[in-house]
Amino acid sequence: FIFEYYNGFESGGRDGVSQEDHLSALYYEYGMNCGNAFVASWFELNLNINNILTALTVRKYKWEIASLIVGNTDVCESLRTSGARDFGLLGDVGYFDRLLKISEIQELTDREKRIDAMRWDWIEEMSFFNYFTIERLYAFLLQMDMIERWISLDKEKGSRLFRNMIDSLKNEVQIPK
Repeated sequence: FIFEYYNGFESGGRDGVSQEDHLSALYYEYGMNCGNAFVASWFELNLNINNILTALTVRKYKWEIASLIVGNTDVCESLRTSGARDFGLLGDVGYFDRLLKISEIQELTDREKRIDAMRWDWIEEMSFFNYFTIERLYAFLLQMDMIERWISLDKEKGSRLFRNMIDSLKNEVQIPK
């Protein structure tokens, strides 16, 4: 996707889209077409979270939404074109209500924690039946990345979360006798 970005950058064919948004769109598209359903769903989840929160914020300040939405999925198109309160996504995006509540939180740290909690819940749900698979390993790495991020902000809670995660893994793995 980097090669495609630079080719587009040199030709100037981005239709008024910022360089950052163009690169982001290519990044998400690459991830959603990677060939692994779990990884592709992870990329789509993050694209949707970012776009929905952007659309809700932009609408709050009565700015133009369409030019700020990244990507070319059905959810992206609904965010660009729908005038409905829920952008027509309530039935299609199961976590829309949760994002709506998160978008109303003023404290940025609390908002980020709730977004990560939502991601964590998604990871747990999507990897629940994956035992000893690449998807489970990727889920573990994603969770470790979140823990590492929060440890740097709050060492005590991050360490506790890490210990709980290790204990949970010990309970999940049962070696046959």
